[in-house]
Amino acid sequence: MVDVQSDARQYQVPPDEAFEDSGGFIDAPDLERIGGDLIELDGNLSHLTMVNLVYQWKAEGGSKRGWAFKVPSQWRGKVGAQAGIWIAADHARDQGLTNHQVKALVYHELRCIGLDDKGKVKVGSPEIEAFPDEILRFGAWNEPLRLAGVVFGQLTNGQMTFEPEAGV
Repeated sequence: MVDVQSDARQYQVPPDEAFEDSGGFIDAPDLERIGGDLIELDGNLSHLTMVNLVYQWKAEGGSKRGWAFKVPSQWRGKVGAQAGIWIAADHARDQGLTNHQVKALVYHELRCIGLDDKGKVKVGSPEIEAFPDEILRFGAWNEPLRLAGVVFGQLTNGQMTFEPEAGV
């Protein structure tokens, strides 16, 4: 069962001081716990049970709220991971992200990490990528946008209700 009250609370993001002398990144065992739970419970992430991941908070994300990355082969031994994600602490803090939103952001970044046909780690982009003005001007001009339009239409017309999945 989802703890709706807990999910609605603002996430406890590391303060700016935590990044002093860190080069802008700190380890994120809290995000690793969230990611581990998501990987364990969501079939869309089951391939990640075979991937060593690193989770980090980044002090400043620039234009990004988060990022998935492949660890370069020459660093894998030192880092102990094949891929990882970082979440921008400044964005999470400034936007007042809730526990639910941080979980969703971790999920989003983990979905970018996959395996190729030889079982090697690859990092890709989301299936849906668009700008609001692009959709207003051209509509749902490709298949991913058409599918998103159907799903969003069902959400707004009350045909489909959103309930967070239990356990995560």
